Amino acid sequence: MTSLSTAKAVAFLLLGAEGVSSSPQATRTASTIFKDISPKLMMLSDIRGKTGYAVLISDKGFFIAHKSILSENQIFGQGPSGKTYLLDLVGTDAPTQLCLLQAELWNEKTAPVKVIRSSSAKGGRIIAVTLSGPVAGDMASGNRFGIIKPSNRYLPLSEVKIETPKSNVGGAVLFSEEGALIGLLSATLASPDEEGASAKAMDLRQGGVANQKFGPSGLTVTYSLSPEVLDRVVNGFLSPGHKPEHPNVGLQFKDNNGLAGVLVESVSEGLAADLAGIQAGDVIISLDGKSVTRATQFASMLFRLELKQKISLKVIRGGVEKEFSVIVGKLPESKLFEQSEA
Repeated sequence: MTSLSTAKAVAFLLLGAEGVSSSPQATRTASTIFKDISPKLMMLSDIRGKTGYAVLISDKGFFIAHKSILSENQIFGQGPSGKTYLLDLVGTDAPTQLCLLQAELWNEKTAPVKVIRSSSAKGGRIIAVTLSGPVAGDMASGNRFGIIKPSNRYLPLSEVKIETPKSNVGGAVLFSEEGALIGLLSATLASPDEEGASAKAMDLRQGGVANQKFGPSGLTVTYSLSPEVLDRVVNGFLSPGHKPEHPNVGLQFKDNNGLAGVLVESVSEGLAADLAGIQAGDVIISLDGKSVTRATQFASMLFRLELKQKISLKVIRGGVEKEFSVIVGKLPESKLFEQSEA
């Protein structure tokens, strides 16, 4: 599977795509939304110049951004009033690569952004705030999944279609028409027409079919974390310890040799699956009655769970179906949070 990474593409051009208007009305809408949300944005910059946006999530001066736009543990930012702040990196959520920043000597009276808490925004108009300004878009689907580097975690993703901006979408921030935060983007792919190169489709799949449409259209299709995962990270950043908590059942698994279900390779001793009685060699065929088809899909299903949630896993062991009740635990802290050493 092709990875989501700051070094590789997470956006590509869609040939002959439809669904996002480039009319003056759409542009005015994006500009109007941007005017409403701009007080909640911090333009970050380093010796390279402007790198991207951070978004205010707390009146105490805490901001969220994607790690791809940071090169150091400290970075300068221009606040809503035009004042320049020094922001310290508090830490990074390793699975999602979202980071928490705090502005030193913060004294703005700006209300923090609201965060979309579910995929209810699917099909709605959105804007992406890029380095070259706001562009209009649509939330195309909340049912995608892929690998985030460098954590190598399969995560639920939202597919977003936006008008192709003049700059890369790296560091872009997504908002609903109501001004709520929907997601953050990491990097973009150069046009496949450049230097005669042919772009490769990302292996971000639904139902096993990869989207492989490319071309010089004015529409870009890109991916961000699902709103549910984003909300979890923001809530974790705002907790007393500033550390998000993600679900974990202690399973290592892979595709089942072309057959339905996933094959359990190993079970972490003392964690949820082990305590429930699941064993290496079991083939998991359903989670809460929903069929499990392959490893990427199952991993995404697991990451959408809540801590302490009770789930039912149906497995095949030695040709016999068995059902186990599992209480969802959390990822070990060592795999969750990268503390700043600044």
